Amino acid sequence: MKNKMSVQTAIEKITYVTNDFPEEPFRILSENPQEAIPYLMEGIKKALTEQDRLDVNYQLHFYALFLLAEFGYQEAFPTVMELISIPANTLDTLLGGAITEGLDDCLYSLYNGDIDLLESYIIETQSNSYAKNAALRVYIQLYNDGEIQQQRLMDLFKKLIYAPVVEDDTFDTMVSAAVCDCRLFSMLPDVKYMYDYDRVDESYYGDYADCVDSIFNYGPYRERGLNKINSAADMLRNWAMFDQPTDSKSKKDATKKDFEKILHKMIASAQQPVKTEKIYPNDPCPYGSGKKYKKCCMNKAADKKEELTMAADRKKWLESYPEDPGCRIEGHIYLSDFYDREAIETDKLVYLALKHRAEFITMRETQEQKIKRRTYYLLKAFSRYVERCKAEDIRTFREYDDKYSIHYTSAEWLNYLIQLLEEQKLSAELKEVKSFCAGR
Repeated sequence: MKNKMSVQTAIEKITYVTNDFPEEPFRILSENPQEAIPYLMEGIKKALTEQDRLDVNYQLHFYALFLLAEFGYQEAFPTVMELISIPANTLDTLLGGAITEGLDDCLYSLYNGDIDLLESYIIETQSNSYAKNAALRVYIQLYNDGEIQQQRLMDLFKKLIYAPVVEDDTFDTMVSAAVCDCRLFSMLPDVKYMYDYDRVDESYYGDYADCVDSIFNYGPYRERGLNKINSAADMLRNWAMFDQPTDSKSKKDATKKDFEKILHKMIASAQQPVKTEKIYPNDPCPYGSGKKYKKCCMNKAADKKEELTMAADRKKWLESYPEDPGCRIEGHIYLSDFYDREAIETDKLVYLALKHRAEFITMRETQEQKIKRRTYYLLKAFSRYVERCKAEDIRTFREYDDKYSIHYTSAEWLNYLIQLLEEQKLSAELKEVKSFCAGR
């Protein structure tokens, strides 16, 4: 009968890098947490002491982080917080991919109730941006768990936005994303402030309009919170750092093929051109007059065809607009909770003009088409905008924005409209827009 491996032997087998995942040592350690914890803590402390002098093949501290999290050993929390406070490059060497894939769950599993320690780390520590984001995610999870009041969370965000102790554009981008992920609608002006001062990397999270959309997006991928680690082995065994058995590779190949099929369908769907349905003379007019098409709009070819084309365009490109669903869900927030129908309809037109359109290169608009499309929508938005300003005696951009602007400020899109009209030498429209905007 094979002798059972001792805890000490199991520790020795996970102390240095191995090609294969150390399955048996992990099983032994998981079954004997009380015996294993002192060894695991020593591994963390050794990495903390030696830092960039640590043997590159030393691995115990890495495994210890996940095993201690599995055990829920809260006494390790201060030591782990100290470890992730070391210089960014050194931490990256010591923990590698764990910083972005698992550190947040580890911290959540180890959290000992010391909210001040967690908060001070997020605000003051000049460390790895992604480690700070992991800590911020723990803070947000505690808010979702009801352990932190919303006002305290908002106060933390405001400190990070308006009085940052450490300048860190990468972390700033994650902060702006976190505000939106928490659906803190009242803090959208604070997010806009960060965009206005170029503190958000748009290649990571998109522009300000994307942030607005994300607040109202309840897609399934948005609902993932943090989880307490139940099995360190289950979390780590399939990492790319280990050689995988043949059957695992087969599964990965199958997954890759499935992904390629999905991608192919997405491409095929995206490459379908926007079409207008064929309308026959005896069909009802699509504009709701109640007459047959031949008795109404059939002979008004040019401008009505444009209207039909733009109607199809609206249908396609408003799919991502945060419109209210037919059936509301308790606990969700909706655009109409904050804005009236008139403001939303005007915003839709501006959104259709300015929102970035991700298209495959073969389907992209020409520059001329883009200019015409944007001018078309912005002039329609301008007409609605003027009507509302006159009806309510709104005299400044700021006054309108405070009440009704959603994705874009008045100055943003009206100045751009002026630019478009100048480029196209549309003098009558240009004169009207400039005259209205003067002094606002």
